[in-house]
Amino acid sequence: MKFQAVSNAVAGEGNGVIKVLRSGKLITIENGSKSESALEAGTTVTGVYAGATPNKFDENRSDYNLRGEDGTLIILAQTASLANQLSKVQVGDLLQITYNGKKNITRKNGAKAAMHDFVVARAVDAE
Repeated sequence: MKFQAVSNAVAGEGNGVIKVLRSGKLITIENGSKSESALEAGTTVTGVYAGATPNKFDENRSDYNLRGEDGTLIILAQTASLANQLSKVQVGDLLQITYNGKKNITRKNGAKAAMHDFVVARAVDAE
């Protein structure tokens, strides 16, 4: 399967495993047990895009959901980078999302900031 970068109904049955990418952490919940690790640059998740749901902690933000081939639910907390790229895909698309770490930016008001940077690629048919 080839993936093509995405420019600037949940598939499958769940297996009870949830992976959450939020605030620079990778949180895994399995069989009622929770583990956390740092979200490292280069971390890649692949799954079928299942759409956005409201974030239960902040009604102004969304969580983006993927369903992995093995049934794992993957939840990505909203970032500007993800919101922009995921606005260009459809529910049901097979995606590969890579976390590139933090990227330094300059905001419109001139303030410097670090943002979480992701690359979203959509599967395309090989021809």
